[in-house]
Amino acid sequence: GGTDIVYQKSMLDEGTLRRVAEITGGRYYRAEDTEGLQKIYDEINQLEKSEIEVEVFNHYEELAGWLIGTGIALLILEFILRKFTFRRLP
Repeated sequence: GGTDIVYQKSMLDEGTLRRVAEITGGRYYRAEDTEGLQKIYDEINQLEKSEIEVEVFNHYEELAGWLIGTGIALLILEFILRKFTFRRLP
């Protein structure tokens, strides 16, 4: 039930990764440990943040018609049943 940590040697082509970052205008980061990774995260957080505009579209479907239609249908049914089936005898 324990956790085994296994360190493996990384076979990255760092030269190519640095070249891709240089060509694309990006940066290449490599963390060797947790502290190094935290420093990288801190540096990334300091980079310029862009503001974006988001448009939100909401689609509403009116459902009151179903309720009103059902109520009218029940009233008509009640009227018909009262006139023909459940009529009162004099």
